[in-house]
Amino acid sequence: MFAYRKDIDGLRALAVLAVVFFHGHIAGFTGGYVGVDIFFVVSGYLIIGIISKDLKAGRFTYMRFYERRIRRLFPALFCMLTVTAAVSYFVLLPLDLEDFGKSALAASLSSSNILFWRQFGYFGDSADYAPLLHTWSLSVEEQFYLIFPPLLAALAARRPSTRWTALWAIGILSFLAAVWGVRAAPQASFYLPHTRAWEFLLGGFLALGLPPAAPRGVFGRLLRETCGLAGLALIGGSFVLFDAETPFPGVMALPPTLGAALIIYAGLGADARTAPLVTRLLSLKPIVFVGLISYSLYLWHWPIWVFANYTPHQNISLVSQAVWLAASFAAAYLSWRFIETPFRRGRVQNGQDSAHARWPALAAGGALMATGVAGGGALYLMEGAPWRVDPQIAALEAQASGNSKPGRACHADGVRHMTLQTSCVHGADADPIFAVWADSHGVELAARAGEVAAEYGLSVQQFTLNACPPALGFEADFTPGCRARNDAVFGWLEAHPTVDTVILAAQYGKSAYVEMESAFLDGMQASIDALEAAGKKVVLVYPYPTYERPVPRRLALAARSGADLTRMGVDTKHFVESHANSFAFLDRQPDRLVVGRLYPHKAVCDETLCHLYADGVSLYFDEDHMSDAAVSRAVEELRPIFKARSNCEGADGAVCTQTVAAR
Repeated sequence: MFAYRKDIDGLRALAVLAVVFFHGHIAGFTGGYVGVDIFFVVSGYLIIGIISKDLKAGRFTYMRFYERRIRRLFPALFCMLTVTAAVSYFVLLPLDLEDFGKSALAASLSSSNILFWRQFGYFGDSADYAPLLHTWSLSVEEQFYLIFPPLLAALAARRPSTRWTALWAIGILSFLAAVWGVRAAPQASFYLPHTRAWEFLLGGFLALGLPPAAPRGVFGRLLRETCGLAGLALIGGSFVLFDAETPFPGVMALPPTLGAALIIYAGLGADARTAPLVTRLLSLKPIVFVGLISYSLYLWHWPIWVFANYTPHQNISLVSQAVWLAASFAAAYLSWRFIETPFRRGRVQNGQDSAHARWPALAAGGALMATGVAGGGALYLMEGAPWRVDPQIAALEAQASGNSKPGRACHADGVRHMTLQTSCVHGADADPIFAVWADSHGVELAARAGEVAAEYGLSVQQFTLNACPPALGFEADFTPGCRARNDAVFGWLEAHPTVDTVILAAQYGKSAYVEMESAFLDGMQASIDALEAAGKKVVLVYPYPTYERPVPRRLALAARSGADLTRMGVDTKHFVESHANSFAFLDRQPDRLVVGRLYPHKAVCDETLCHLYADGVSLYFDEDHMSDAAVSRAVEELRPIFKARSNCEGADGAVCTQTVAAR
């Protein structure tokens, strides 16, 4: 058995508290999500250390290893899954329950990281409604358990130089994949195991004796103290200085993981007399206790948070945070005391260490997995059991998937679809005269504009890419390749003089754009100037209201509580004032170039309120994209432009559209 160290449990406590505080929006922990990476380093140290010792002693078997992992992980995990499923059935709306079913099935098969990679980002709004989101890291760790035992067993028969070369090669390649992926494929880089394997190996190297423990004497004591304090500083700095916009993992994963490794190293071979300050602090009983219940605390805190905030309005207060923390710790203690501990103590005893004695635990693990798959699959196949809620409520929630399918089919949604081949034409069977150049907020606009244009024998070309405004020279980490994509779009427009009018749209209120507002608006100006130089005219699409939470779900939850949906929204004056810079920027563009100014907010706002709901439907399909119903209202402002353009005569392509009236 690998030697027990109290300070390792203390390090676990730091990691789990960081994750919990991050999820609970507690001040000072904007980077608390790195606690997961600390867990990976700790797990690498323990698991690789245990496997290595067993291999050297000649007692390693796969049945022995997996039986111990099943007893350690499965009882508490599947208890949480069962309770969460029961609560979800009575609390979640149909689409959310359907998604829960998929995630329960995936978690049971240790593949929820793959599911969430395909569904949504860890920091996105949709993640706040996924009770099993946190199981992604458990799946990554369980995938390590499938990869590293056979790898280490195979390397055990090789020469030491071969073993070290192979492990170093894997670690370096994994780190390089993370560095590359954080820009080229950020969502895959976050969720998939190949970009985290180096963190697991970082802990494993310490278990394998690289580097050797600090020597005795003054120098050794100073080295331990320095490593411990430096490690704590690196971890603490990551908690405070990182946030959801930090490119992660990759290079930015080095501070917390190296910090964890330094703390582990500081305590290697230390006793009560030689232990450094950090090791002694992490060995204090209250901290060790949190470390002992850390697995259960990690399991239970997130579902409790999701259910507590499954309301139309997310009102986070100090009282609500305190209640949630108390409930999470209570659930964690009960889980640790009555589920984790009994099953871990029920391991095979000496004298019974045989394959036959281990079969019951392995069979039970298989049965739990099969039950989880069956239960999750049933909820998914039942499509979230919509009969549980009023049909109006189910219909409101369903509008979350009611966006423009023609527009989305032509939308470039990431690095896999960056080419212009994803563009297409909407409207009449005619060469396009108009083009929509936009981020994702031009998708529905292009499709609905095409419908109106078709009435006048015209068509509209669509060029849209997620989180990539039509701003030449603009580049950001959240959309790698945006600059190149915009250059390509402009090159296409320049090469097609028959497209003489370009509709420019972007989410002017997007937080990431606002943080780079100067570069964003400079890029928009560069696009406008370049289009004018190319002989094009433009239609400017003004800002529109956005919200913090997905609107259809918010409306459905409000309807379930009996709220008046027609009074839900944001103050019109506040919306206009908060977008004053964007309005001013667009207003000052010259009329000689601008043949239309489209004001989407007119479709949803009156003099006092920008609405979420009208005529029985949601005006948005998520937190910031207008639904087809709202966009259909908005594009009516383009009708005079299409009508005037269709009345043009002559073959010289002269633009005779007229400017739409100012707001």
